[in-house]
Amino acid sequence: MSLSDSLWNKYSKLVKITKHSKAWWNKECNTKLNIYCTSKSMADWKKFKRVIKKMKQLFFYEKIQEIASRNMRSLDLINWVKKCKLPAIKALQFNRWLCVKLEDIWQVLYYMFNLAQNWQINLWLLDEVPAKPIYEWLSFFKTELRDAIKKCSSLSMSESNHIL
Repeated sequence: MSLSDSLWNKYSKLVKITKHSKAWWNKECNTKLNIYCTSKSMADWKKFKRVIKKMKQLFFYEKIQEIASRNMRSLDLINWVKKCKLPAIKALQFNRWLCVKLEDIWQVLYYMFNLAQNWQINLWLLDEVPAKPIYEWLSFFKTELRDAIKKCSSLSMSESNHIL
């Protein structure tokens, strides 16, 4: 027998695929399920559900830690960070032509927004808009502005913005 065969026999195990074949499913889950199946009591069912919840939490916590430590980008776990695909049912249509690629969508948007580029504009419409009264700024000192900014929350900025 070769080295690879002996290692295979040493470390491999026979796996029975069931409806409970999840990565987080273990012997403790099996034990609690068997206990519930024999007793059919609500207390055993609750114990079974509690074990499942605990195993899922442990499994996914370890996965999150693994991903976060492997590439230091825990945001990869969130779907919105990944590239967003257009849903097949909501494709943009322009002149009976489906815009499925991003380049096609940009071409349509460019065409639509630049369509009126050379049109004549009637400025007399602006004369009909009533003028609002003009208010003057009250004068204030630089220290007043600093004091007002100090009262604001600094949670929105990751570092100082060096405004003043």
